[in-house]
Amino acid sequence: MVRVICGIRWKVEGKENIPDQSCVILSNHQSTWETFYLQTVFSPQSTVIKKELLNIPFFGWAFRFLSPIAINRSDRNAAMHQLIDQGTHFLKKGNSVLIFPEGTRRDWPNLGKFSRGGAMLAKKAEVNVVPVVHNAGRYWPNGKWLKTPGIINVKIGQPITSEDKSTTELSKLAYEWVKENQKTLD
Repeated sequence: MVRVICGIRWKVEGKENIPDQSCVILSNHQSTWETFYLQTVFSPQSTVIKKELLNIPFFGWAFRFLSPIAINRSDRNAAMHQLIDQGTHFLKKGNSVLIFPEGTRRDWPNLGKFSRGGAMLAKKAEVNVVPVVHNAGRYWPNGKWLKTPGIINVKIGQPITSEDKSTTELSKLAYEWVKENQKTLD
């Protein structure tokens, strides 16, 4: 439907990098598109979202069925505990956990600083981090009703082991991969 109505298509590179076991997915965040599309690429999956999204009619109600980790961003301590507790639970159950480490959407091609929450979760649960980058914001801009026809490019990086790395190092490796590979997207 998106292809016909909006003229938007997508191309995914690196599907061979998706591990068979659960992982923490760290992706840049530019629009609503990737929140839903990445659910189809990494499955089963739980997405970390701000809890307010669950109150949006239809959208939020549907999201409740996708096993989200709905955090209260105004209480950073509680949010981190919830991320670690619920994230570890879902990872051990076999769900990958999608995190947008910038914390909020950015306009294309801006990239925000990555928080270390995803790296902390990967370390605690002893799973790999899989970095993902896309240019969805170029065609599906944040906060805009009008979409621009084109091809959204998604790149999936090789898994980064959490073993023998600090959370800072793990987060930095994912950030650097996203930053470098974003330059190759048009």
